[in-house]
Amino acid sequence: MRTDQSRLPADGGTLERCCEAESAAAAGRAPDNLPRGKVFVVEDDANVRRLLEARLRREGFEVEVFADTPEAVDALARRVPDVVLTDLNLPSGSGLDVLAAAQEGEGRAAVPVVVLTAFGTVESAVQAVHQGAYDYLTKPADEKKLVIILERAIRQRRLLEENSALLNELQGSWSFERLTSQSPAFTRVLAMAREVARNPHTTVLLQGETGTGKEVLARAVHFASTRRAGRFVALHCGAIPDALLESELFGYERGAFTGATHAKKGKIELANGGTLFLDEIGDMPPQLQVKLLRVLQERCFERLGGLESIAVDVRVVAATHRNLAAMVRAGQFREDLYYRLQVFPLELPPLRERPEDIESLADFFLCRHAAAMGRAISGFTPGALRALRAHAWPGNVRELQNVIERAVILCRGDTIDLSHLTIAPPAEPQAAAEAGPPASLNLDDMERQLVERAMRAADNNQSEAARMLGITRWQLRTKLDRYAGRRPPAEG
Repeated sequence: MRTDQSRLPADGGTLERCCEAESAAAAGRAPDNLPRGKVFVVEDDANVRRLLEARLRREGFEVEVFADTPEAVDALARRVPDVVLTDLNLPSGSGLDVLAAAQEGEGRAAVPVVVLTAFGTVESAVQAVHQGAYDYLTKPADEKKLVIILERAIRQRRLLEENSALLNELQGSWSFERLTSQSPAFTRVLAMAREVARNPHTTVLLQGETGTGKEVLARAVHFASTRRAGRFVALHCGAIPDALLESELFGYERGAFTGATHAKKGKIELANGGTLFLDEIGDMPPQLQVKLLRVLQERCFERLGGLESIAVDVRVVAATHRNLAAMVRAGQFREDLYYRLQVFPLELPPLRERPEDIESLADFFLCRHAAAMGRAISGFTPGALRALRAHAWPGNVRELQNVIERAVILCRGDTIDLSHLTIAPPAEPQAAAEAGPPASLNLDDMERQLVERAMRAADNNQSEAARMLGITRWQLRTKLDRYAGRRPPAEG
């Protein structure tokens, strides 16, 4: 019978000779590479333990060996290896005790455990895998296979650690601790948002003017909940054409329409286990409102062109600057969907109603943008602060952030003064009266000019322009289509 030299030998004499050879090879090998990772080897057989240590060191691993369960468990409580290789049958316990100890520890990824077992106890090894072991090998273990499994386990743990670190960073960036306020109204909103974050299935409806921080609050709710390990998936319902919105939301199967060369998951499916944020839900067309209602009621949906019903576990946080109750009365929004969304409504006050926060928010944005641009700017002059407090802030917190960023760019000294603030001065009360009547009293022309002015102010964002005009996006589109057919002749 041909002997496989890559396997661990079973007889004691041969094992000792192999150990001596392996140790000599390891001692004479130049440390040209960094260790692949740190391995805890838990094995009660001294000869097998010595051979495993020698061969793993030769492969570039950093190795620490243990003869029994209590010794290994004590070491795991004090030190964290990259992977554990343990026998199942151990004195004073078993490999399952080592497995349990490796999975403990807050603030770090569980240490992967590879189990060694004899042929007669494979069922026990399978049980260990069910309890969280990474993999198992039967004795004598194939060296190449052992090294591959250990490397894969180490890579997986490092990926989990990186994901955990990224999650902690994101959680800190979007935590409630960063959303401080001196305003009683906004403080109440934050307190209620903290409460609903503890209920991971409750649907939340955020209402308030554009720029009041609805998405920031939605992210804070997500990262304060048990869904923080899942994805936060955002979709702006007013920024995507109606024809594409359905496929973005629900996904599609291959061949569902021309150009669908492969299947694609939609936002709902991507958010499974996490949070789906639907911004400007008031702009969602009626045919999609029906489909979204089913997702909220039954927690399932079908992709476009698909027949299979897909179950999802997702929290929906919707946001809008519109008065949805008024839209329901006007027949522009489904009443049943409105009540499904309004399980936990939160109204974010505009910045003009929370003047106590203007100075602290300005300081926060100043620190952020000055640090990003490498500028040493200490604060604002009294005149600049007075102007910030006096401004109406129609764009709310978003407008304030933009104003401070521009001020940091324009400032050449160490203090921002009034000349650096690109905000319009308060309108004079008599300005409108002195302007006099328009040159033309044609109502159609006046409406067209007003719509075009709103589109310019909104940078051609139809949802924003419709909000400024107090009409729906579909009404605005109708007007734009009508105006496109009759442009005034060019002068000259």
